[in-house]
This record gives sequence, C-alpha cells and structure tokens, in this order.
Amino acid sequence: MQRFKKIKHIELKVYGNVQGVFYREAVQRIANSLNVNGYVKNNVNGTVSISAEAESGTLDDFVEKCHEGSESSYIKKVRVVEGPVEGYQNFVVKWG
Repeated sequence: MQRFKKIKHIELKVYGNVQGVFYREAVQRIANSLNVNGYVKNNVNGTVSISAEAESGTLDDFVEKCHEGSESSYIKKVRVVEGPVEGYQNFVVKWG
C-alpha cells in the first residue's frame, strides 16, 4: 500500500535585520535542501515574507533553519500561520 504525503502550507513573517544581508538567498538554499516549495520576498516595512509547502516534519525543520538565516542577518521574531495549500512546484526568490 502506497503512503500519500500530506502537504501543509505555512506563511512566515520574519522580523529583524533581514533585508540587504542575503537572507532571502539563504532561505532559498534551505528550502531547496529540504525540498520545500514556495517563495520568499522582501516587504516594504523591512520584514521578509515566506510562503512554504512540504510535509509537516519538513516544515518544522525549515522554520527552525529560517530562525538561523544568513551569516549577517539578525532574526528578532518569526511569526508562522497555516494556510491553504497552493501547489507550488519550486522555491523562488521574488523581487520587487
């Protein structure tokens, strides 16, 4: 019997020194290493938003690693909320 994977969707908002310090690129590397799909983008208020989809345990690992960020970032707080699955096929950095 084949086991079907239960995919979850989460939205993260990351606060701290997370823009201009290669945080989005670090998040993309983390996502690709864990097979997480979605996107990361800067917000005009200085935060970063992440939309991510994967199995529950994988998302737990992903969130933990997003707290680490890049070498020069400083994470003050990460807010996580669940949402409906969008069906992302890869993980990208959104610009603009």
